Amino acid sequence: NIIYKISTIVLLLFLSSCSNVKFLKEGQMLYTGAKVEVVGDTLTKKERTELQNAIEAQLVPKPNSSFLGLRPKLYFYNITDEPKKNKGFKYWLKYKMGEKPVLLSDVDQEFNKKIIVNHSQNKGYFNATSKSDTVSKNRKAEVLYTVKPGMRYHVSKVEFVKDSTLVNKEMRDTEAKSLLKKGDPFDLDVIINERQRIDNHLKERGFYYIHPDNIIIQADRTVSKKHEVELFVKLKEN
Repeated sequence: NIIYKISTIVLLLFLSSCSNVKFLKEGQMLYTGAKVEVVGDTLTKKERTELQNAIEAQLVPKPNSSFLGLRPKLYFYNITDEPKKNKGFKYWLKYKMGEKPVLLSDVDQEFNKKIIVNHSQNKGYFNATSKSDTVSKNRKAEVLYTVKPGMRYHVSKVEFVKDSTLVNKEMRDTEAKSLLKKGDPFDLDVIINERQRIDNHLKERGFYYIHPDNIIIQADRTVSKKHEVELFVKLKEN
């Protein structure tokens, strides 16, 4: 049984090692993935790695899955004729075991650059820019994205804005437990979690119809030229 399994794996790897690009049509290129390079001397090694990994996880589409550098699922898709029915062995082999090729033409680089800039800004890199380039060889192509995040903005002030409502008083009573801290980098995920924290507290106090969307956290980064941002926590007027 062990010899049989090993032989099967070796056979599959041998078959998939046959070049999948020979199945491509004229002008098509197989997309092999994307790499992100974060450039700039304002980031620590940890910040650069975190930003790079987070961005790469969001880029679309994902390339065909691989094993030891080979793409056996893509090979099964390529060698199997189109089934006449949405069932049976051919259908299973092509669409369950197999995997449709991901082509360079499927990649919207402009869309991905917007994702990169948007994520960077959400993490406090408000001056981020991005560009892309394509590297191709033997009908295979990889997209390289370069990110210049610039200086990261940090929180210089957190204020729970006061008004005359009872719900506002309950909000301000939780200020000592706020997730928003002076000196921390601006981070949209922390802001979202803070709204949820306040929402949970208010519901525990009987405000059952409150919703995180009723809570506003405004960011003002125009008050300083030192890459700082002030945060104001308050309720929507309605």
